[in-house]
Amino acid sequence: TEKVEVNGDDRHPLYERLVGFADGEGHSGDIRWNFEKFLIGRDGSVVARSDVRNRARSSGAMADLVVATARQVVAGSGVAPDEVVHAVVGTPGVYDEQQRRVRYAMHLPGWGRAGLFDRMRAELGVPLEVHNDANLAALGEYTYGVGAGSRLFAYILIGTGLGMGVVSDGRLFTGAHGLAGEIGFLPW
Repeated sequence: TEKVEVNGDDRHPLYERLVGFADGEGHSGDIRWNFEKFLIGRDGSVVARSDVRNRARSSGAMADLVVATARQVVAGSGVAPDEVVHAVVGTPGVYDEQQRRVRYAMHLPGWGRAGLFDRMRAELGVPLEVHNDANLAALGEYTYGVGAGSRLFAYILIGTGLGMGVVSDGRLFTGAHGLAGEIGFLPW
């Protein structure tokens, strides 16, 4: 089912987020994904929001769903499409800027395919940034939530995987290769 909230008062979500959960029995092979899209005003407030169940069977279809959902959120918000100046995707894994693809998103087959985000960027018609979901959640909490005013803040995200975002002096700490905070990939 789909739900759209306009003029919501949640102030800390700052991105389009892909949310995964296992079935009721906890079978990791039956992971379902929802998209949460947020249209954010210049002041950081949520202008519109949509939660959409992902029924895509391929990474290409999932990219199409992301673009279609973004357009739907803008259309239902009362904001003219040409007023949207930037898009951000929060995703499990690590975005490799040089290869222009996501790495380590094990539960999203094909999501790491080269060119997928370039295609979404072209279809949206605005600059598109791709970041780790835990990092963006940490930045949101640092800016608008429980981390506000902290010099150093860590946010732990538990979902289908385990991630952590670290904000130090107002800046995300991602490490040399974007893996800082990826505690789900620590060697045993």
